[in-house]
Amino acid sequence: MKQISPTDTGAVPRLPVSLTSFVGRTAETSDLQRLLTTSRLVTLSGAGGVGKTRLAVHVATRLTTLFADGTCYVDLAPIADPQLVPVTVARALGLPDQPGRPVLATLLGVQSPNAQASAH
Repeated sequence: MKQISPTDTGAVPRLPVSLTSFVGRTAETSDLQRLLTTSRLVTLSGAGGVGKTRLAVHVATRLTTLFADGTCYVDLAPIADPQLVPVTVARALGLPDQPGRPVLATLLGVQSPNAQASAH
């Protein structure tokens, strides 16, 4: 699958483009869509090569307009060190580095206890 950018005309931002049509898996598609409208995180599990990624991208493409910031694909398969997951997710979301702030805090929108709020 090819990664596309948010500036591609007519493209769904931050999701891989499927080069072939999606066939079948109607029940799984419906179940996953329902779960994603009620849960922040859904995990697909199964043997390699059964189509988990393809199903996830298909459903994310269909649901992207339901979320203010759209949907985003983050490939965690090559990540062997769990410490790299937050950085990988932040990069996929295009979040800027914030010196002195842990990446996980940025992802969760948590303010550092040492930070002071300022009015602009």
